[in-house]
Amino acid sequence: MATVSSKGWFTGRKVSHSIFRPLTLWRSAILREPAGRVLQDTLSRKDLVWLPTPRRWAFRADPFGVWHEGSLYVFVETFAYADRRGFIEVLTYSKELDLLSIDVALREPWHLSYPYVFLSGNNHWMLPEARRSGRLTLYRARAFPLGWKAELTIPVPIEAVDATPLYWNGKWWLFYCTKQTRPERTNQLHIAFAGTLEGPWRFHPLNPVRVGLATGRPGGSPCVGDGYIDLPVQDATTGYGGALRRLRITVLDEFRFEADDQPWLHAPAAFAPFDDGLHTLSSAGEVSLIDFKRVDRSPMARLSGAWMRISR
Repeated sequence: MATVSSKGWFTGRKVSHSIFRPLTLWRSAILREPAGRVLQDTLSRKDLVWLPTPRRWAFRADPFGVWHEGSLYVFVETFAYADRRGFIEVLTYSKELDLLSIDVALREPWHLSYPYVFLSGNNHWMLPEARRSGRLTLYRARAFPLGWKAELTIPVPIEAVDATPLYWNGKWWLFYCTKQTRPERTNQLHIAFAGTLEGPWRFHPLNPVRVGLATGRPGGSPCVGDGYIDLPVQDATTGYGGALRRLRITVLDEFRFEADDQPWLHAPAAFAPFDDGLHTLSSAGEVSLIDFKRVDRSPMARLSGAWMRISR
């Protein structure tokens, strides 16, 4: 077995001290409240239905949900540090929010996360984040909720992450984030639009419409109000998955974009140990889905994480 010296060495192998970094874990939950009505001062008093936690050093994050024939289907990224490749699970709940089943919905040779699921016409679609595949792929359910088949590729830059579609004012709009290389690394919010999901897709002339760690990356499903769109965006100014801000878009068409942002949600202390942040809020009718972050800084987490990274 490999050993560790005080100078950060494994037997026969030199290892950076950075490999002993903490492990970030997420826990997802169902909120008995529509996403557009969730507020910080009521969040900690909400009656949450927590999704079950998978095995140790694993998590479920990025929850998106849809109701179908009286049941709630919650799609999540499931990730284990042992193999470091996320896949998509679906958790089925009754109308009383009792857990009925857990199944694998989609697995690919590459990492999958952010499984944005939505209904268009009579079809259920899923748009997962799959940057390592080199493309952005729309999957259609041939047999909901488990029979997904790749149907369309949306031509956006391969570094696009957390793509979030919305049908609004007769068009499909796609909000997505691109990351720049260091040392100027930051988040940039871009928009594409099309008349149909099949395209052709066009890029907004004002791209990037937002730049910065506070509002450059989508964090859940948009909520449409009277003449505006509220887009959850990740606030990473204090680190990845720190909080959510509300980006209120008041003008959006093929040539214009106007929006203001404000603080929205952070993880309440009452949810400890999962009170280190949150980064997804999605809508599913009269309920919403949310996830909370825990940073495990314990020596066991650091050693386990280092061993799993070295073993791979």
